[in-house]
Amino acid sequence: MVGSWMSVHDGFWGEWKGHTYPCSKYAYNEDKGAMELTAMPINSFQLRVEPIQPGNGDDTALNGIR
Repeated sequence: MVGSWMSVHDGFWGEWKGHTYPCSKYAYNEDKGAMELTAMPINSFQLRVEPIQPGNGDDTALNGIR
């Protein structure tokens, strides 16, 4: 179960995709008496950024996360 979501301003370009849980595992839930998919917390990430673009350049700033 996800404890919480962190969000930032949506911006004006691009589309959001569906949620995925790359760090998940199955665990036994004693209360339900069944196995269930459990999302694991993310403990690190890496950002790819670019400097301010001169003139009317594309100032996306954040270009990727992994």
